[in-house]
Amino acid sequence: MLTFLNFNLSSIGKSINYLRENIFTEHVLFDITIFFAAAIIGITGFIFVYLFRKEKIAKRKNILQASIDNFIGEIAISESENELIQVVSNQDYQNLLLQVQHSKFYRKMLINELSETSRKFRGSTMTNVLWLFKKLDLEKQLLKNFDKKKWHKKAKIVQQISYLHLNSNIEKIFSLTNDRNESLRMEAQIAIVKMTGFDGLNFLDNVIYPISEWQQLRLIEELSSHIEPKAGNIIEWLKSNNLTVVNFALRLIEIYRQYDFYNEVAICLSHPSISICSRAVITISTISKETTADLLIAHYDTYNESTQITILKVLQVIGTENQFPFLLSILNHHDDTYKLQAVKAITTISKAGIEKIEKVIDKSLFPWNIILSQIKNVA
Repeated sequence: MLTFLNFNLSSIGKSINYLRENIFTEHVLFDITIFFAAAIIGITGFIFVYLFRKEKIAKRKNILQASIDNFIGEIAISESENELIQVVSNQDYQNLLLQVQHSKFYRKMLINELSETSRKFRGSTMTNVLWLFKKLDLEKQLLKNFDKKKWHKKAKIVQQISYLHLNSNIEKIFSLTNDRNESLRMEAQIAIVKMTGFDGLNFLDNVIYPISEWQQLRLIEELSSHIEPKAGNIIEWLKSNNLTVVNFALRLIEIYRQYDFYNEVAICLSHPSISICSRAVITISTISKETTADLLIAHYDTYNESTQITILKVLQVIGTENQFPFLLSILNHHDDTYKLQAVKAITTISKAGIEKIEKVIDKSLFPWNIILSQIKNVA
């Protein structure tokens, strides 16, 4: 064993001596050291030049940004076309526009600023911005990436088109309202409504993808800036196979108090989807008739617990003493939440309701001792 170890150690020593004398000579090691030193100096120099150029570009960008901001600011406050022409003719701004003309990057910056200004302001400011946008023929630059596959670039262009109200591109945007990419689809839907108001909701006729709760809220917010609501194809939307379209149509009826669609909403109370039924309950309560309370009670047993509770809450608003027999029967429910909502409905409908309740329950027992105490304290 010792002999074997001595042999190995001897072999290793001979190998090291061979490498040192024939391969890793002092000259070779010196060359390797010089190579790595040069590489380190080169990399350091490259990093230094890169950071220097980056800082220089950033400074130029900041200077240009300030010039663009000043330029757009003067355009925004101009009160006539003559004033607009004077601003554009200013020598400093002519130099700026010359840079914009010869640089794709600078044109992109100007387009971004013009679209953001148009988004934030209305009236004469928007009119002036659109005047400048058309005068500089920037629409071609804006649309260059529209037909490319990168969805995020398309989405930004769609936003900018809507901000600038470039209505000649409505058909292009409308074709994206049913795009398979969710983010692009959502931006196209918002853009088309921003540009055309309630008419833009026609994309609901054919949309096959879900419209999320958040997207519905965004669309409703966008519609709020349009004064005259239009019904559109609400009747068809209520029949849609896309449940989110039905839900959104019911919301529109509710928000804009579309009483003409009462019968269609009543039909939705029997919809196969319980989520649509729940939304229909809320919607029909906002456009209610004298018979609505009894209609809701007729559907009550077919619904889940959440929707039943919703009906009890709705009866607190639209109920009358005609619904007392139904509400008094709920006092026997095993769930105290039902009992509480029924008591609230009865006492809201009539001041004498508390007396009717006390005739059919033992007010000294739990939970009635607590429920009645709460009701009386609120009253």
